[in-house]
Parts: sequence; C-alpha cells; structure tokens
Amino acid sequence: MGRLIGVVVFVLLVVVGLALASANDTLVRINFFFGSIELALSQALTLALACGAVLGVAVSLPLLLRARFEARRLRRSLHRKSGAEPAKDIR
Repeated sequence: MGRLIGVVVFVLLVVVGLALASANDTLVRINFFFGSIELALSQALTLALACGAVLGVAVSLPLLLRARFEARRLRRSLHRKSGAEPAKDIR
C-alpha cells in the first residue's frame, strides 16, 4: 500500500512539474563569476531545487549516520549488560 501511495505522489509531482515547466518557458540569464548561461525559467528553478536537495542531504547525512551508529552502539551495550541476544536492525 505504501509503495502505491509513493507511485501516485511521484506521478502527481511529475504532472505538476510538467505543467509548471510549460507555463514558465521564458529564457533567463544566470550570471556566474566565470561566465553566464541562458536557461528556461523552469530549468533554472529545477536546477536550484536539485542543488538545494543535494546540499540538504549532504548536510544532514553525517548527523543521521552518527545517530544510527550511536543507537547501534547503545543497543549492543544494553544487550551485553542484560545478557540477551541483540535484535536485528529492522529496515
């Protein structure tokens, strides 16, 4: 059921994205320190969104991994002290 909801949400996002892309086809110039490029507004927005998503994942990934390793370490420590068999990680 969760996979179906994910597919439906993905399809809706693609449809909305295509509708926005067709409505925003005006060319914009993006100036960099080393040059400039002209893109459609929809492409520039998509590029900015992708860059933001990549930066967000890059910033949060070390924190997430540190928390997972700490949880695993604490779980193993707890099971060593109690003498019980450690539970497997559920994914």
